[in-house]
Amino acid sequence: MLSNLLLIGVGGFIGAISRYFFINELKKIMASSIPIPTMIVNIIGSFLLGLIVGMGVNVNAYFILAIGFLGAFTTFSTFAVEAVTLCREKKKGGFFFYILGTFLGGILFCFAGWKFGLYF
Repeated sequence: MLSNLLLIGVGGFIGAISRYFFINELKKIMASSIPIPTMIVNIIGSFLLGLIVGMGVNVNAYFILAIGFLGAFTTFSTFAVEAVTLCREKKKGGFFFYILGTFLGGILFCFAGWKFGLYF
């Protein structure tokens, strides 16, 4: 049990730092009123989780990669806050693009990752 928690913690540490770095780098090159960097991170995370599930990795790899790394790399709470902010700022087009892009993109990329992972 303790080793599982350690694997999750290590993966989470790396995932959180990766998300911070990745989002900040994307913000430098993407000026937008829509939080595209968070959407990209969540879609990439969805693809990677689908890939991991499709590959059928062992339980230790699942703990460190899926639960730890991707659990910290992707972020539903930031997505929710950014969606509410778009709504409060009356950016209806951006709000709907962000919501639909994140959910549909996440599901489609998760499915694509899963299908791709079946080949490994």
